[in-house]
Amino acid sequence: MPGSSVRGRGSPVTLLPLFRSQTQALVLTRLLLGPGEESITDLSIAVNAYKNAVKHEVDRLEAAGLVSSRSVGRSRLVSVSAPEPVRSILLDLVLHTFGPIRVVGEELSTVDRIDAVFIYGSWAARYARESGPPPDDIDVLVVGDPDRDDLFEAAGRATTRLGKEVNVHVVSEAAWSHPKGEFLTSIKARPLASVPLLPDARGGRS
Repeated sequence: MPGSSVRGRGSPVTLLPLFRSQTQALVLTRLLLGPGEESITDLSIAVNAYKNAVKHEVDRLEAAGLVSSRSVGRSRLVSVSAPEPVRSILLDLVLHTFGPIRVVGEELSTVDRIDAVFIYGSWAARYARESGPPPDDIDVLVVGDPDRDDLFEAAGRATTRLGKEVNVHVVSEAAWSHPKGEFLTSIKARPLASVPLLPDARGGRS
């Protein structure tokens, strides 16, 4: 899950302080919302954290019975093993707190002519571990020239899944590369969370 750097295993959590660390929260979010079983190496890349930090948090989650792991060759594969209703409760928690990057990326990947996507505003600030109240909505900056109807339909689906309003603002690649107005310069000066897009969502975006 790319975005603001996590790296250190003991970094505080501001989106949902129930977790021991930001790395632990992102690992569990990735396992609950991601493709399923993943290696420690793939998890560390996905959550942008050191492998030792990810291993440490996986050990803790496994000791708590929330995940399980198995060895295949030299790899350690990890998957969620929490029983119901604990699994559903955890899924709901991470979906509405750490889930926006994954959900927004999935939905906007269905829209063509998007060059980049970022989450900004209060959610990005909390994700970057800035203190403050819980975000009421998700502010999304779309760089490119997407079809507006397709874009707003995708944002609507993300809103439904997240239970928070997803607000999209579109700018051209030229405007984003060379910002002149106060709006874009202020966004670039504040925390941004990069949203990965899925290249195969529509057989390849253009």
